[in-house]
Amino acid sequence: MRRRTRAIVASLAVALIVGVAALAPALGAAAGGEEPRTVQVTPLPLYFGIGISPKVLPVGAETPATLRLHVVDPPYEDGSGWAGFSTMTVDLDKSIHLNAGAFPTCGRRLLEADLDLEERVPSQCEKAIVGRSQAKLFINPPEQNGLKDPASGVIYNGGARGGVTHLIVELPFESPGESAWVTVLIGKGATTRFPRFEEGFGALYEFSLELNRKGFVTAECTTGKITDSLAATFRDGTKAHEELIRACSR
Repeated sequence: MRRRTRAIVASLAVALIVGVAALAPALGAAAGGEEPRTVQVTPLPLYFGIGISPKVLPVGAETPATLRLHVVDPPYEDGSGWAGFSTMTVDLDKSIHLNAGAFPTCGRRLLEADLDLEERVPSQCEKAIVGRSQAKLFINPPEQNGLKDPASGVIYNGGARGGVTHLIVELPFESPGESAWVTVLIGKGATTRFPRFEEGFGALYEFSLELNRKGFVTAECTTGKITDSLAATFRDGTKAHEELIRACSR
C-alpha cells in the first residue's frame, strides 16, 4: 500500500483548483468552453478531470468539440508518498466520439525514426496533428531528487483499430534530455502504459492532453448528463478508479 499522510480534500471546489491549476497555462479552455471538471480519487490524492467545449451541446446531432483530459498524482517535493503512473484506462461517455478515420494518420515508428535521423517531423505526419499535450516528471534517486521541467508536445492521430483510437503523444523533456513517446489508447477497456525514466527512478506524475483539431472530436447531449471514468495503476501496484458524472446543457 502507498503511504499517504496528506489530508484528503473533501471539497470539489478545492479539488478543481488543485487539479486544474497546472493545466490552465498550457491547455486553456476555448471561448465558450470549460476547464476539465475535476474530482479527487479517494483515498489517494489523485485528481482526474475531463472537459468538453462547447458547453451547449445539441440533442440528436453531433457537433465539433474540444476534449481535455487531465490526471495528476502530486508528490511531496522530497519524493515521499509518490509512485508515478504505470497504466491508465479512460472510458468516455457514448455521446463523445473520436473520428480518427476521417483524418490523416501517422505511425509511432515513422515519427521516432524520422526524428532520430533528421530531427524534424515528417511532412505526412504534420497533417495528422490533432492536439497538444503536457506532462511533468519526477526523478527520485538521491543525486537527482525533485520535480523536473514540464514537457509540452503535440498529439498525432494514430488511427483506430478494433474500436480503439490510438493517439501518439510526443513529450520532449529538456531535463533529463530525452523525449518520451506515449501511445494513449481511448476506447472501451483500452489501457495506456506510461514509460519510466532514468533507469526506473523517474516516472510521470501529471499528464494532460487537449484534442482540438476541428471535427476530430464530436459530441452531443442526449440524456442531460455525461459520464466518464478513469482507472489508474501506480508503479507500486496501487489501483484507483473513479467515475465522473456531470450535467450537459442542451
